[in-house]
Amino acid sequence: MAIVITTHGRVDTSLFDNLPFVSYEVAHIDPVHGLVSDEFLKAEDVRLAGATGDMGTGKYGFLHMFELKEGKYYLIGRRGRGYDSLVPAGPVYVYSYSSNAETDILMEVEIKGGAINYLGEILLTGEPLSNENVTIEDLWDRDRATAEKMNPSIAGLPVHRVTPAMIDTLPQDGVE
Repeated sequence: MAIVITTHGRVDTSLFDNLPFVSYEVAHIDPVHGLVSDEFLKAEDVRLAGATGDMGTGKYGFLHMFELKEGKYYLIGRRGRGYDSLVPAGPVYVYSYSSNAETDILMEVEIKGGAINYLGEILLTGEPLSNENVTIEDLWDRDRATAEKMNPSIAGLPVHRVTPAMIDTLPQDGVE
């Protein structure tokens, strides 16, 4: 098993002019069952980590920590906050037609067991919602503090830094 840590979010421009939310489905390809979803990383992680999330000034997003078995995985961008089709808007909920719709954001990553696998900060920088408008940066020194606050038992574990690779399409039937 591996512990996977990543932050993801978007550039935060202003209250009235922001980029859409993008959540990520983490999946692998099984030779029998095809694409199998393992995790879902919501664009808005309801935590009291900070008023604007875990990413700092000028960005909006959160750190995610989860376990996966060793192997190849895909991060599939999904438009929306990552919740059901009803989203909070002040004191009421409104229906979101774009909830979890597909985007053109797709990455693959090889996870190694027995260590923390740090995927970096995945940041949406513009539209359209495609790989060309996503940057990935190694900010482990920043993210380690939040991760150890969330789960103090990870302190001192070995860290494998791996950058997800941008890809255009998923392999068909597990064949690349």
